[in-house]
Parts: sequence; C-alpha cells; structure tokens
Amino acid sequence: MVSFIEIEMCEDIVPTLPEKHLSQAEDQVVLKQQPVARKIEILLLGYLDNPVVKCMKQLYNFTAKQDMISLAVKKSQGIQKFKLPFKNASSYLDSDVEFAFIRTPNPESTSDSNQMLPIDCLQFYCQPNQLKIGADQISVLTVQIKVNTEVLEDEDQVDPRLMKQACNKLLVARLKNSQVLFSFFISICLID
Repeated sequence: MVSFIEIEMCEDIVPTLPEKHLSQAEDQVVLKQQPVARKIEILLLGYLDNPVVKCMKQLYNFTAKQDMISLAVKKSQGIQKFKLPFKNASSYLDSDVEFAFIRTPNPESTSDSNQMLPIDCLQFYCQPNQLKIGADQISVLTVQIKVNTEVLEDEDQVDPRLMKQACNKLLVARLKNSQVLFSFFISICLID
C-alpha cells in the first residue's frame, strides 16, 4: 500500500518552452509554446507486506510449546521421501522460496564420546530446494532422507537408548533476494 501527495508549484508568470510538432496535413513543423509543469509527488505512506509461508503438516507440540512437523523414518530403509505442502498465506504476492536444513543441537549428549548420535546417521535433502509459491496457493517440497542403515544398526556406534528419542532438525525457508526467513522445526522419530 502506497500513498502519494502531489504538489504543484504555482508562479505568477508561468515560463513556457517552445515545442516542435509535425503537422501531417501540411507537411511542416509547427512551433507551440507549452507551459512548464512544476509538480512533484511525495511519498506519504508506504507499507511493505511480506508473504507468510506456512507448512500444512505443522502441528502444535505442547511439550515443546511450538509448531513442529513430525516425520517417522524407518531405520531399515535407505532412502525415504516425504512430501511437505507449503502455503503462501499472502492473498496477492507470489513468492520464490529457498529451503535448507540446519541441524539443531540435542540437549542430551552421549556419555561415550566414541558413539554417534542417531541424527548423524541421517542426511537431509530438499528436492527441489527452491519453490515458486503463488499467492494463496500450495506447493509441495519433497524432503529426501538418506539413512546410513549399517551404522544405525550397530550398537557399538550408536546407543540404542538414544534411538527412542526424537531427533530434531531445522528447516529454514528464505524468500529469494531478501533477508526474510521462516523456520520450521522437524521432529524425526526412528521406527522399525
């Protein structure tokens, strides 16, 4: 939303400049005196409305006290794909959105420093990592998770007690060519 005010400068004597006009009927150039317009437009009010991107699979988690996307990942399957629908809540702005995963730290760490965390056995990819979401439309992001099944099933490398806890990952969406970010917490439960 933008509002302008138009200001016109008035003088007692309005200067005029000659303008040349071509008369097609008479095939000659005609000189006409035109008054100089002295007006400017001044921006009074400007409002930038950024689009809001929401995941349609996001639910409120009472223990975490925030919205989260829950995914169930099979330990025995190598590559798994999940479809996440994202909606542009703006009614008139189209959005180009770039997605990337960021790892979030787990509050509890293993007592044995030689063991890996279950999240270290998972690799996350966004297919495609850029979406064009129309105004008030839904686009689907495919999240691909690659599971290192050999390491995950080895109890010497990964503590089986930690596999019962949910792993967290942060999915960040950034509006293309801007600094506007949206964050989506993803909770991953490993199942058999």
